[in-house]
Amino acid sequence: MTREGRATEVTRLRGLAQGSALHLVDQAIAKGRPPMESPSYATRKAFEAESRILAA
Repeated sequence: MTREGRATEVTRLRGLAQGSALHLVDQAIAKGRPPMESPSYATRKAFEAESRILAA
């Protein structure tokens, strides 16, 4: 995935502005690790269940 692709993913998952997401990605690249991995869910229902748990 490209730097911009990672920033878009961070923006989507964390709700950050694109500039902030790019900064976070740049920091992660400098440290040699991805900024975050998007969670993968087997079903939409599993995603919704975890979202409700995290929102509580």
